[in-house]
Amino acid sequence: MRLCVLTPPCSVPREASLLASLVAVGATAVHVRKPGATRRETAAYLSSLPPPVLAAAVLHAHHDLAPEFGVQVGGGRGNGGLSGARSPRSHPPSLLQGLHLTEAARAAAPPTRTQGLTLSASLHSLADVPQRVGQENNRCPFDYVFLSPIFDSISKTGYPAASFDEEALVQTLAGAACDVVALGGLDARTALSAARTGFAGAALLGCLWGPSVDDPVTELRAVRAAFGA
Repeated sequence: MRLCVLTPPCSVPREASLLASLVAVGATAVHVRKPGATRRETAAYLSSLPPPVLAAAVLHAHHDLAPEFGVQVGGGRGNGGLSGARSPRSHPPSLLQGLHLTEAARAAAPPTRTQGLTLSASLHSLADVPQRVGQENNRCPFDYVFLSPIFDSISKTGYPAASFDEEALVQTLAGAACDVVALGGLDARTALSAARTGFAGAALLGCLWGPSVDDPVTELRAVRAAFGA
């Protein structure tokens, strides 16, 4: 089961420590998604994260930062940079979990794996979900994908669930060549439905960072319980 935490679009108080608590209670990935953030701002944000959170971090943008955080692009993990020298940053090597491709990024270039990093993507159509049979080469470039929006958005007003055909959705998930994670409107209540439908996990945003949320850790534990973990 994958429990993916999306970072809040704007900074929140004690964000780094809250992310550390979420990782400690079962978040399997922290998707660093800061719309509009510059490369320098993204690097500063990554530098502010405790090592366990950085080890779970998945970059949505500025993928070229990977060599600075313990991964050599095109090579192995743990050498700290393109030249093999340790980064001047104080982080230990072999941090950073993976890279994530948005729909726009996938349209701009075909998915390319970086050794030592997971690769995930955002999908919005059942036809785009890689299948074990019946697709060209029968090979999946991703470790997992987000499929959205599954339920009415919690974080975005007026952003309803997609009208996926229920039977087609169940069949697509059953034949998927990689893990398919539900995104959009996931909380303790809807996670139970997502688990029964066949999703391999949940991506969480609004239920963790919304203005009415008292304790993100309690919310994540409830979602985890809905998936039977």
